[in-house]
Amino acid sequence: EMEVGTRLELIEQQTRIMEESVIAAVPEIRSWITTAGGGSGGWGQGFNGEIRLSLSPLAERERSNLEVADDLR
Repeated sequence: EMEVGTRLELIEQQTRIMEESVIAAVPEIRSWITTAGGGSGGWGQGFNGEIRLSLSPLAERERSNLEVADDLR
């Protein structure tokens, strides 16, 4: 989490760093989408970054989605 008022360029940079770490740590990824930009709370709510993952089917992997999430924390 970054403080309110952090520049969008810094949010984008940090989100890309996180994206690279996640991709390296999760071989079960089938696809992903990464976004960085304005928050959904309206003007003045700051910026945010988000990484959404689609994993291979459970039958094709050893970890559950909860285990993947826990490992990323």
